[in-house]
Amino acid sequence: MNEKILSALTRTAIIIIGICGLLTCLLWVPMSIGKGSLEELSWTMFNTSEFWIQYVFHWIVSLPCFWLLVIAWQITLDMDKGRLFLSKNAFRVNRATIILIIDIIAFVIGNIIFALLGWSSWFVLHIFVAITGLVLSIFMYILSKYLMRAAILQEESDLTV
Repeated sequence: MNEKILSALTRTAIIIIGICGLLTCLLWVPMSIGKGSLEELSWTMFNTSEFWIQYVFHWIVSLPCFWLLVIAWQITLDMDKGRLFLSKNAFRVNRATIILIIDIIAFVIGNIIFALLGWSSWFVLHIFVAITGLVLSIFMYILSKYLMRAAILQEESDLTV
């Protein structure tokens, strides 16, 4: 497949993930904050400090995920030019892995605190999200190592030509 087509498909995926993430932050997060039952869902819950603390926290831990999409977009710019296997792309993926791991740690700690305070009954779902993020960060780490190896091979082959 052509690099331009792969780049376009990757950008399409980035846009879809970004839209889903934004919808999650705007719609699902506010409705999921609290005790987790529809009977307790009311407009008065939006006036509590418990709600706003959790809402701001979830936005704060969501922002690095959007930054990861920006990093992925930057990589697609190199894909367009047929220069995917660059050491800077390996460093970008490695940096994204570190950002994701730090974000997961903050996410888990915050949700443990909320669960201990009795503010959230969605703890199991939050742990599932954290495990998913951890698995994604493992794949990203592996990808960064292979990108670095490919970049080294690319540089060596460019020197021999």
